Amino acid sequence: MLYHFLHSLPVPVITHNIGSVESIGIVVFLAGERRFACPHSRFLIHPLHWTFGTPAADHQRLVEWGKSLDFDAQRYAQIVNEATQGSDEPLNIGAHLEHDALIVGPAAAVKAGLVHDISLAKLPPDGVNWWVGASQA
Repeated sequence: MLYHFLHSLPVPVITHNIGSVESIGIVVFLAGERRFACPHSRFLIHPLHWTFGTPAADHQRLVEWGKSLDFDAQRYAQIVNEATQGSDEPLNIGAHLEHDALIVGPAAAVKAGLVHDISLAKLPPDGVNWWVGASQA
């Protein structure tokens, strides 16, 4: 899982929502040791779903997929709850993974503990820029 990989890196990981962080991307975002959101950004939490790549499935596969979705929702909720522990207004994440989607703006994200602060994204001069192409070296 990318969340655990980012936690294993021997450098501080800072994540910044510069527009929208959605779905399972929220779990990846929460791997940041420090987390920020731009003033007009948002977070979208919605029920998990499965894309069926096969034209037919037997009863056992459907049961298996249902169990997988339930397990993944529990993992998702556990990571969110751990990362936002001690927040002013904790999210009822389980309800939004099973029923109604939730859109969270930057101010609410601070209160919920999804982010530490609202700020514009800026790369420090000595920071690592992973989106510079090799041709620019």
